[in-house]
Amino acid sequence: MKTSNLFRHLFYLPFGIVLLSCSSTQNMQPGRLIEGYVTDVNGFPVRNICIESPQVIQHIGHTDYNGKYSLWVQDKDEVQLTFHSRYNKLPDYDGALEIDDYEAQEILVRRSDTLVNIMIKKTADRERWDWLIDDELSRARYIEGHVNCESGEALRPLIWVEGLPFVPRETPFFTYGDEEGYYRIAIPSRDEVRVVFRQAGYAHENLILKENFSDKIDIQLKVKASDI
Repeated sequence: MKTSNLFRHLFYLPFGIVLLSCSSTQNMQPGRLIEGYVTDVNGFPVRNICIESPQVIQHIGHTDYNGKYSLWVQDKDEVQLTFHSRYNKLPDYDGALEIDDYEAQEILVRRSDTLVNIMIKKTADRERWDWLIDDELSRARYIEGHVNCESGEALRPLIWVEGLPFVPRETPFFTYGDEEGYYRIAIPSRDEVRVVFRQAGYAHENLILKENFSDKIDIQLKVKASDI
């Protein structure tokens, strides 16, 4: 029995050493939290803005639906922060070329600053896109439904409209399914419209809509053959 106890203690000893080592490493890298809000020129929150820093410790930050961000950085007298929308790309989009939605901003944050609010401005390209978006929306209609897999489980895919004169990201022509698989998306006025449903692990679904299409359409995604 004593030999068994000794073996058990020896078996767990390396894990204790590793945990102690990790804890010591973290204590050797003190940092501080910088947080704040990103808004546009009209004071509205802007989501999916990327915040990067050469002094970052934890990870790159992104703004949420309320425009809020949090970033853990090294505890230095000055920390450089960069706010941009370059990372925010739509995968495999068949249509217009991607643009930066907002002009990048670089600022220096002093040690005493913990709450840093930023106002960012749309790029000239995005301003031109906004006119196109408003025009398309004035003539659009909506469809809604649920997305499930073959077993009936709700899915939360990316859903977007192809072939627009702008990338539909952050517009009513781009959406996600919610926890119950429900979606609602704007459909432009066209003779034929293709809507893409994309989720990792499942084959993409291309929904082709022509005249007199239904306002309610349920979608079933199939597992990729390579994943079966």
